[in-house]
Amino acid sequence: MKNLKRFTVLILVFITGCSAQLQLWNTAYVPTGYDFREYAENGFFFTPEGYLGEYDSMGVVNIQFMPKILRAANSTFNPPPGYSLLVTAGGNYLIEKPNTQIIIDEMYKLATEMGADAVIKFEILPSSLNNEGTQINTIMATGFAIKRQ
Repeated sequence: MKNLKRFTVLILVFITGCSAQLQLWNTAYVPTGYDFREYAENGFFFTPEGYLGEYDSMGVVNIQFMPKILRAANSTFNPPPGYSLLVTAGGNYLIEKPNTQIIIDEMYKLATEMGADAVIKFEILPSSLNNEGTQINTIMATGFAIKRQ
C-alpha cells in the first residue's frame, strides 16, 4: 500500500509537470521552392542530380549572397520590404533579406558565360558570417556547369 501511494504521487507530479510546460511556438510552414521554367524555356537545365548523358565539363559555379547592411535610425522598428531589423547594443541595422531568384539568375549568367547549358549538382545552402560578434545569415548556391552533347 505504501508503494502504491508513492507511485500515485510520482504519477501526479509527472502529469502536473508535463502540463506546465511552456509552449515555444506553434507549427509553422515555410514554403521553399525554386522555379526553373524560365531557364528551361531557353534550353538551360538546372538539377540537384547528376546528368547521365554525354557532356563537356565547363566549371564549378558558386554564388554567395552577401546582404546589404544599413544603419537604421534608433526609432526604426518597421523595416522596409526586403529587409529585416537587427537591434544591437551598438544600434539598429537593416539587413537585406536573401532573394534566391537573384542568386539563381547570377548562377545562370555565370554558367552561360562559361559556355554551359546546364548546372548539375545544384544546391542552395545556408551560410553565415560573423560581423563584430553578430551572426549575419547568407546563402551560397553551388553547382557544376556542363555543356550537354
